[in-house]
Amino acid sequence: CEPAEPEPAALVVVLDRSGSMGETAQGNLTKLDFARDAVTQGVLPWLDFARGDRLGLLVFNDSVTELLALATVPSPDAVARAVGGVSAFGKTELYAPLARAAAMLETVESNHKKILVLSDGKSTVATKVEDEFRALGEKCRAAKIDVAVVTPGQAEPPPELRALSAKIYQGTYE
Repeated sequence: CEPAEPEPAALVVVLDRSGSMGETAQGNLTKLDFARDAVTQGVLPWLDFARGDRLGLLVFNDSVTELLALATVPSPDAVARAVGGVSAFGKTELYAPLARAAAMLETVESNHKKILVLSDGKSTVATKVEDEFRALGEKCRAAKIDVAVVTPGQAEPPPELRALSAKIYQGTYE
């Protein structure tokens, strides 16, 4: 009996494009530069588009823009072009992009659903309260959506991002 083929994955990358992501992180590279590299050099090689893996890309500051709808991506170059055109500006609102990513994945039939948040976590717009983040976390758990948080260009996640993760994942930080 041959092993079953792995089920296609579905990933939504939530990329922070707020003004703080334009800050220098190391040498002459910004946090946004590190985030772009995380997508093109970290995420893309992990995905197997021939298997049917799907990728969606949201960028956010104080508003959310869908750069790539959740779909099988025909070319990694299309993703590289999309993230390459992202510039840093505006304030940061973390709840709306997370809710939108969860909604994109909620109805997907897969046991491999993930939201990858690339953000420095410096929220400057607080429109949602802790109960709403907790409810979003419950929605993600019910839909079997994992959330991973990466802080590009930073050794330690800021307290605000750790608190956001704790609100969604009951005190654990990924």
